[in-house]
Amino acid sequence: MTIAGAMPTILTAKMRTAKLYLFTVMLQRPQPAKIPANDFCVSEHNLNELNWRDDLSNGESYYIVEIKALKRILDAVPNSDTPLLCFVDEVLRGTNTVERIAASAQILKCLAQKSVQCFAATHDIELTHLLEEWYSNYHFEEQIKDDDVLFNYQLKEGRATSRNAISLLKVMGYDEAIINAARARADKFTETGKY
Repeated sequence: MTIAGAMPTILTAKMRTAKLYLFTVMLQRPQPAKIPANDFCVSEHNLNELNWRDDLSNGESYYIVEIKALKRILDAVPNSDTPLLCFVDEVLRGTNTVERIAASAQILKCLAQKSVQCFAATHDIELTHLLEEWYSNYHFEEQIKDDDVLFNYQLKEGRATSRNAISLLKVMGYDEAIINAARARADKFTETGKY
């Protein structure tokens, strides 16, 4: 499942909520009855790696830390007798757009083709198109009203159809010249595929 939406904080919060719900259900089921963990192996690498960060003490950038964690998940799949449950939040966000989308698509496709139940959150609408054969798309919607952003927090089927990053600049009081130039550049890219 890919989840696309307007705000990184909303997507991350929903991913955390899904993980918390899963673990709560697992903990509340009586032992030794069969619990979801017996059906799905929850990736230990992802339990505490939702918030990857630079590791300056080891000289590793955010991107290096992230790709090492993703590699551990990919390497764990062939060695697992049970399906793996995996949560990926904004895959490869630590690198440039073109390579991020290309590499993310291949990594997520690889996870989908193995015995993995993967939940992936992204703001890259391109990924929702590239992966629609392997993932179901869901999204969140927002409304900008009276210089405020309103969310109903309801998950909707299909890929996201709205964008709000530039509108949020206005809500936060950015100069109109920045907002207008950004909107013109985004519109040009939408029409021509070039900035």
